[in-house]
Amino acid sequence: MKRDFREEAKKTREFIITLAKELIRCKTVNYNRDDYPEGGPDGMESPGQESKAVAVLVRYLEKLGVSYKIYEKIKHRGNLITSIGMRRPNYRKLLVLLHTDVVPSGGRHLWKYDPFEPVVKDGMLYGRGAADNKGQLASVISSFFMLQEFEHLINGEFIVGALSDEEVGIEKAGFEVVDEELNFGSFVTDAIVPDTSGNNIEIERAEKGRIIIKVSVYGKQAHASMPWRGANAIYAFSDFSTRIEKHKFHYTTHHLLGEPTVNLGMIKGGSAPNTVAAFCEALFDVRTVPFMSDEGVLREFRRVSERVNRNDIRFNVKIVQSSAPTEVPEDAEIIKTIKKYVPEAKTKGIGGITFCKPLVNRGIDAVGWSPGSEDVVHMADECISIDELVDFSGLLAEVAFDICNQKIEKQ
Repeated sequence: MKRDFREEAKKTREFIITLAKELIRCKTVNYNRDDYPEGGPDGMESPGQESKAVAVLVRYLEKLGVSYKIYEKIKHRGNLITSIGMRRPNYRKLLVLLHTDVVPSGGRHLWKYDPFEPVVKDGMLYGRGAADNKGQLASVISSFFMLQEFEHLINGEFIVGALSDEEVGIEKAGFEVVDEELNFGSFVTDAIVPDTSGNNIEIERAEKGRIIIKVSVYGKQAHASMPWRGANAIYAFSDFSTRIEKHKFHYTTHHLLGEPTVNLGMIKGGSAPNTVAAFCEALFDVRTVPFMSDEGVLREFRRVSERVNRNDIRFNVKIVQSSAPTEVPEDAEIIKTIKKYVPEAKTKGIGGITFCKPLVNRGIDAVGWSPGSEDVVHMADECISIDELVDFSGLLAEVAFDICNQKIEKQ
């Protein structure tokens, strides 16, 4: 069969723009309820409400008679899965996974345009979610519809997922819900996550690990006019945080991921200005590289706390969340197939966390590959190149058709 999906994709330009705009207009802002006790950002009544975006996708799928399934455990937080292909044994099955939630806008005053009323200007699509991840979702749906015509020629399976709750994940309303039902690791061989930017020419094959460490400091209350009678937990923590910032952790520099990072992200403490603070608590985000262990990082944090020499001060340091670094081999079939159509593509590692991590942990060769620039993600005036979206649609169709017709090599 002679085909040129990249050329065909050019005809879908208006479709991609229209669908992306519809998705951006769906206000699917995700947030942690604890961070917004007086009400959600951007007028949200509850986190995500991604079912609004799912409803848009369903309308398009049903119009073309494409089957799909929705998975939902939390009301208004739907997840959609659709697929095509003959599903013959011993052929590869490619999963493309995206998310429908977005981060808060930060306020209309920060934007040139209304973040939820998309604008096309100078070849760029503007709006919250344009580059993360609704523009890419529209592009992938375009690829899916192009391939639908050739379903009878796809021996394996091409699966597309539009999931909720990626940006926050606290309610576990997205990936966990769908994986519990489908068990991705039992049938998916390869995966692409178009959520890593890279302008179509970068392939993310490694992600740093992440350890969230809670440091609690206990002191002794006293009246502010007689601080010597107390033990100030905030001062003690200040001493600790300065030492951690300068601390040299034990690690081996990774060829893709580089060095680890440590960020002090949240802090709270004290009860009143006229009282010596008897308690202080903070959360650190540590992004790790291979060969760094949870136990080792925790041990280093505790050793630093022991160097804070203050009377009546006690530290408690513990890990509250952890995920290890992941890496897909350079010679993985999915990487070789992408490079076949994008010879200039280079592989890289990132410090962030995407759907690649849980997929790799399930034995799937999952990589990030995407249009867009990381310079605008999560920022005001978020935007993405329409040309890149169109080109990605054609490239993905080429890659999906190719890899889904590859036989699985017996080990």
